[in-house]
Order: sequence, then C-alpha cells, then structure tokens
Amino acid sequence: MRVLFLTYHFPTPEESGAGRPWTTACLIRDLGYEPVVITAGTHYMTGEDIRRNRTGLLSEEDVGGFHVVKTYAPSDYRRSIARRILNYLAFAAGAVVAGLRQPKIGLVLAATDPIFMMPVAFFLSFLKRVPLMLDERDVYPDTAVALGMLKSPMAIGILDWWHRFLCRKSRAILAATPGIKRILLSKGVDESKIFVLPNVRSDSPLPEACGIEEKIRSHHGWGSRFVVLYAGNFGQANDFWTILKAAELLRDAYSQIHFAFIGAGEKKAQYMAFSRTENLYNVEFLNAMPWVELQRYLRAADLAVHAFPDVAFWNCTLPSKVFDYMWSAKPVLFSGRGDTADLIDASGAGEVTQPGDPLAFSQSIARLSQSPAKVHEMGEMAYRYMVEHFSIERLKETMRTAVAAASRQVTNCG
Repeated sequence: MRVLFLTYHFPTPEESGAGRPWTTACLIRDLGYEPVVITAGTHYMTGEDIRRNRTGLLSEEDVGGFHVVKTYAPSDYRRSIARRILNYLAFAAGAVVAGLRQPKIGLVLAATDPIFMMPVAFFLSFLKRVPLMLDERDVYPDTAVALGMLKSPMAIGILDWWHRFLCRKSRAILAATPGIKRILLSKGVDESKIFVLPNVRSDSPLPEACGIEEKIRSHHGWGSRFVVLYAGNFGQANDFWTILKAAELLRDAYSQIHFAFIGAGEKKAQYMAFSRTENLYNVEFLNAMPWVELQRYLRAADLAVHAFPDVAFWNCTLPSKVFDYMWSAKPVLFSGRGDTADLIDASGAGEVTQPGDPLAFSQSIARLSQSPAKVHEMGEMAYRYMVEHFSIERLKETMRTAVAAASRQVTNCG
C-alpha cells in the first residue's frame, strides 16, 4: 500500500530539526508500506530553500530512499506573520497538486501542523476515496491561541469546529503525547481511534565512548567546566528566558558552569543580543546541527535543559529534544509542568522546577554541578528508561495498530 504522507517539514538525520517526520516515514516503510512524502521546500528552522530543483512548483527527489515531493514555499518565512501565512498557503496549494498526481494511494496520513494542511488532507482523502489518518503533533487552534497568534473568538470557533470535523472523519489519529490524547478526548474524539506515538527518533543508539567528547570540549575550550546544553528551536513556544536568566544568576559565583545553546529560530538574535548586553561570558550560541552531530555534543555536555511557559496548554507537550537528551544518557533539568515533568519524575532522569522561576532553575544547576555521581546516575536512568519504554519495536507496534485500525474500518464500511 502506498501512503501519502503530508508533513510540513521532513529533515533527515543529516539535517537539523525534529526527528518525528523521518521516524514516521521509517515506521511506515518498515511495516511494508510505501510512503510518498509531500513536504515544504523551505527548512522550517532556517527558512532556507532546500529544493534540489528550484525552478518549478514541485521538486521530486529521492531522500534517503524515500520518494519526496518538495513544494515551492516562500523562503525566510519567519520574518513576519504575513510571510509565514503566505508560506503555509503556498505549501498547501503545492501539496494539493502534488497529492493529486500520485497514483494508487491507499491511505492519507497528514500532520495537523500547520492548520492549513488539514483541509488539503481531507480534500485529497475524499477525492482519492481512501482513509484519512491524522498525526496530531500540535492541537489547533489550541496551539495558536496559547502562542497568542489567534485571538478572534469567531476564528477560534470556526477552526475548532473544523478540527473536530476532521477528527470525526479520520479513521485513526496519532497523538504525540498523552496530553494531546486528553485534549482530543475532551473534544469528544472516540478513544478507540487515538494512538499515542511519542516524539522519539527511530535511530537512537547507545552513546559510544569514542573520544569525540574530549575533542568537542577541547575545540570549544570547555575543559573541565560543567556544561549545560540546550538544543532546539529558539521560537515562540519555549520559555528560553528562564534558562538565559539562570545563566545570568550563575555567571559570577559559578565560573565553572558554562552554557551551550544549539539551534535556530526567530528569537535567537534577541537572546544573543541580551547575552552581549548583560556580558554573559558563560554563554555560547552554536548553529543548528544534524542529529548525527548533535548526539556528539550531547555526549560532551554534562546536563541538558528545557523550559516551558507557565501556561496550562503546554502541560500537554512532550518535545522531541527531551527524548534526544535521554537517549544520549544525559540528565534533564526541566522548568514546567505536565507530561514532560511526569516523564522526568517517572524515569528518575533529572529534576523539575516550577515554570518561570530562574532562581530555582539556577539553584538546581548549581547543586547538580557539585554532584557528578548523581548526574551520572540520572543520565544512566534516562537511557535505561528509553530502552525499556520507547524502543523502536514499541513504536512499530503503535504504528502497525493505528494503520490496521484505519484499514479495518475502511473494509467494514464496504
């Protein structure tokens, strides 16, 4: 069966970015199906045009053995809200054309982010008379409301109705977190069609001791300092100010603590400017890097961090970077509540502080920097928990069950 997989971004392990789309495609292929990926031709973190053929609407490419169709979408889309919307609309239009050109499709699987993809997915599913399966990485319009990007009650109501309609029409739904499943249930979605598929990469090996950590530490002049690492997007969703202000609080009294921030995003320049203005010499910003290279930096660090705002919606999130940290056997310090905090508590993989509290965050970092044995133990617990609960076989079984549910319902419908 050929599966039409609509996803706004599709970074490979050799590129920077989230691993969920690649993992999803790998799971589909490993189950014996043929994924056809339709994605935007701009990289979602950098905004750069990444199409091999930049002259037409569509660029058909072989990416890691996958048949991938990249659509035209305006580059540098993070420059403004208007340009971002234009980028999304261009991708949606290109996805319609690309989808209609694909023959013998048996299933449409669509990520619900951005929201402009949802009508495209329904339209293609309807015209090709095949089941629709949703990948709920975010919940719209809830995410847009939480980010402050959507405030009109009328627009919120319309989009919420549309989302509920698509959930009813879908044969199966992949939920990225338990919290997203709870939200879907609260909206009246049938629990039997929801399958929790976490944001875990399919290629997450045990960190090997190959000496690369020492080379990285030497290259950056980290030496024997306690390195605190953040890896991910510098965007609207994260509470990076808590991390940055914790670094400011530790700057003078704890010279042995160093912060390395890896990634890209529209707010990175603002954070870098703040660091220069406040003379945060204990802070270092690095460019986004592929997963293969990022693993090496994670192994070279001592502690990994993340933070979410004190907004109820973010309690349902469980970002891929936290799983990346844990796969790399690094303890995690998290500022926030909800699913991420529950994971860290259940695994013993780190510590949790209240959201929006740089002082408590800095105190935890200072304490952990003085406890190397505890840091090592939490890192080992993190990795063991990933092996036991998030193995590739478990991911395959979830995907197999979800696809089977969609196929079974189609058969029953005649």
